[in-house]
Amino acid sequence: MTTPAVSVVIPLFNKENSIIRAIDSVLVQSFENFELIIVDDGSTDGSVAKIQHLADPRLKLVSQTNQGAAAARNYGVRIATADYVAFLDADDCYQPDFLQKIVDLIALNPNAALFCCRIQFIDENNQLFKPGGAAKNHLKGELTNFVALFTKDRALIHPSAMAVNKVAFVKVGGFPQAKHVGEDLQLILSLAIYGPVMHDNYCGATIFRNAENRTKDRKLQEISCHISHFLGSSHWQQTASAQNVIAVQRFCRNSAVLHAAGAVLNGQRSLAWSYLRIVRRFSLAQAAIIAIIACCPAALLQWVKNKRNAVNSDE
Repeated sequence: MTTPAVSVVIPLFNKENSIIRAIDSVLVQSFENFELIIVDDGSTDGSVAKIQHLADPRLKLVSQTNQGAAAARNYGVRIATADYVAFLDADDCYQPDFLQKIVDLIALNPNAALFCCRIQFIDENNQLFKPGGAAKNHLKGELTNFVALFTKDRALIHPSAMAVNKVAFVKVGGFPQAKHVGEDLQLILSLAIYGPVMHDNYCGATIFRNAENRTKDRKLQEISCHISHFLGSSHWQQTASAQNVIAVQRFCRNSAVLHAAGAVLNGQRSLAWSYLRIVRRFSLAQAAIIAIIACCPAALLQWVKNKRNAVNSDE
């Protein structure tokens, strides 16, 4: 049997309304030399039953006790047979040429750490939202200033539109486990420090913010782990260039502002103040912005968010 060029890992926990959509988007890819590993993370609904009748030989279903999406993804990578592993959340879907774009990027630089495409969203009101891009249109190649671009453009990369070099993934420790917020961002930034990031401006995946069981709906009183990791300690700086240290810290400060706003919108004002305490060691100006956000009415923040999305959308 031919070794697949790419392994695709889908972590699954109680997504019976969307898992078939996600699987179908993989199985109809224009690039066909892949394996699809679905890691059931202790689902208690009908998710697994919906998969068991599927007979595609490229599909493998494995199970573990409930440990969270990070542990499920890490388990999928461990059993993956390809040298490159792509991810897809069970409530999202690929665009038809996503894997082909990833394979093309791998061909340009097989030793890169990270490979990614842009994303689009279906928002909470079931409306399509395509964020404008900070990178050049039709870009295909290495992003030498990836972290700086990602700071300006959060649609540049997403777990459902990226693939990792398995060697680099193992070196940086994979997704941080026992965390529930920011695991993907900690991995992405760690890989960007470790090695080159390859990008194609093709819109590779659709992210469904209206899907069931989203993280934001769980109202977790928890600081995003990428912020506590990169702003709360300095050991990671030993392997990072001075340029990357500055860029990563700037990214995390900006991210803290966004997370503080999200905390207020989610009824977690105390969490917003926790972000302020972390950021004020690095920037009094951004700490002041978080203080204003923490005192704002949630309705006003929602209005600002809607206006911001409308301005930044391609459509």
